[in-house]
Amino acid sequence: MEEQSTTKGLEKDPVELDLETQERSRELPVEKPQSPSQSIIQLQSEVKDLAGRIKPIEGKSRGWTFETVLLFLVPCLLVGQFVYFLFLFIPVEQLGQSIQEIKQEQQKLAECDQDCPANQKDILDSFSQALGHGFSGDDLIKIFVPVMILVFTIMFSASGLKRLEGFDQSIESLRESLQKLLLEERKLAAQEREEHKTDVDQKFKSFETNVSQMALKALNGKVVEKSNEYLQRFEEVKKEAEDYLGKLKPFEWLRRFEGEVDLLLDIPSVGVANDLIEKLLSEKPKKIDAAVKIAQKVIDANLQGTPNDFHNLASKLGRNDLESLAYTVVNRGAQVFPYNVDLRADAVQYASLSGQLGEAGKQFEALSAIKKEHWNWRAFVFFQDYLLQSRQVKEAIQLNDEYQQAFPTDERAYSNLATYYQGQGQWDKVITLAEQGIKNCARAPQCYGDLAQVYYKQGRLDEALQAVEIAGQQLAMEQPSLSRNFVIWQKAAIFDEKINQRLQGKLEVTAEDVQYLAPLVNQTFRFYSLTLATGVVQDRINSARERMQYLEVLLQSYGLGNLIPKLD
Repeated sequence: MEEQSTTKGLEKDPVELDLETQERSRELPVEKPQSPSQSIIQLQSEVKDLAGRIKPIEGKSRGWTFETVLLFLVPCLLVGQFVYFLFLFIPVEQLGQSIQEIKQEQQKLAECDQDCPANQKDILDSFSQALGHGFSGDDLIKIFVPVMILVFTIMFSASGLKRLEGFDQSIESLRESLQKLLLEERKLAAQEREEHKTDVDQKFKSFETNVSQMALKALNGKVVEKSNEYLQRFEEVKKEAEDYLGKLKPFEWLRRFEGEVDLLLDIPSVGVANDLIEKLLSEKPKKIDAAVKIAQKVIDANLQGTPNDFHNLASKLGRNDLESLAYTVVNRGAQVFPYNVDLRADAVQYASLSGQLGEAGKQFEALSAIKKEHWNWRAFVFFQDYLLQSRQVKEAIQLNDEYQQAFPTDERAYSNLATYYQGQGQWDKVITLAEQGIKNCARAPQCYGDLAQVYYKQGRLDEALQAVEIAGQQLAMEQPSLSRNFVIWQKAAIFDEKINQRLQGKLEVTAEDVQYLAPLVNQTFRFYSLTLATGVVQDRINSARERMQYLEVLLQSYGLGNLIPKLD
């Protein structure tokens, strides 16, 4: 009972009661702080208070630890004193004799059976005497006093340990409370940072919106202001321009000469004139008048250039049906370079094409003065054209033989005369010359083209198609004698004729006819369309357009309009 009362008294230490009171007060509901900043300040205050309370408790704990160690040492000393007194008041010899007697009496008691109770009583008495032998009342008091002191010392030590345990628990509780407060403080601080960040973002966005609106408003104002200023200035300029146009109206007739003055001022040579004319003729529409004026300036201003410059300039004029002006240009070049075969040959050609046979004769005489071993294909071909045009057929045939001897692998030595025979309807001579050219020349697209035309006119359409296919394959030459447009047009004409032959004399078409005609119709319309897209010869273009219209009517009359392809 004394130990329990002592322990209860120690458990209710004032410091512990104070800590428990504080903990219970913290568990009570607290009003929510107005803001995270105020909560953080309050928590920091509580943390400092707890830290201040922990330090004195830890000091007391160390003091009680020292006292507890002393209380453990004292019982140990008392126990040693008790043992010492025990051996001091009990002689060793008497103790050994008493132990011996006790063992003997125990042996007798064990040997005694139930029928000798008297002996048991004697043995027990002897045992009691043996136990009490050698001890007096003072001896018992000397033993009892240290024992009681030892008991009270142990109780007091236990109370100290209990007290120390209470301090440890208090410190641990305070530390847990401190950790909770610190955790709560961190949460509140994080919350405050997040709220602060959100607030800053909102204010920044609001500021950005306000600035944008103000800038846009100011910009709109400036734009409107500048627009009005420019519109006003534009009206003034417009009025000034109208005034100038009114003043220039009497001179409007000079507009047709616009651009010509600038072109004619800066032409130092034939080469520059050639470049300018090429540019003018490549535009859409072609500026023929300006090109003619530039070419005329080349002649009038006696501009200089190379033989190729004169030749190229005349070629551009001749391709645009300006053969007479082309002859004037090459004649000017031939006067500067009298022994240039190309210029003399060009002069013969353009004079013949423009109907100036007298001039062509003069150029022929000048060309004849040059040895034929210096002639090129232009000289032979253009001279031969002049002879055929002037109906000197025998001389043209003789010149063609010389051409074949000088250039046996040039297909123009065969195709040029074959073209003349073709115009005369002499098909056998055309075929003979074309076959010779095909035999002697590595490539002879013109000869194959001549064969295709003859076969087409003779109704040999498969052979004509084969010949024109080969002609198209052999067009890859530096200066081909056959145009690709001719090949395309000839293919279309052959397919066109095959369609007409299939439908000739038929009142109705069969499924076999449809199967045969479908690819032919598609190819015919496509090649005629290509002829229109790439053609430069107006007769072919007109022919292709007319044939497409005729075929549409023909196929629709047979109910084959669905075979006509849709072309872009």
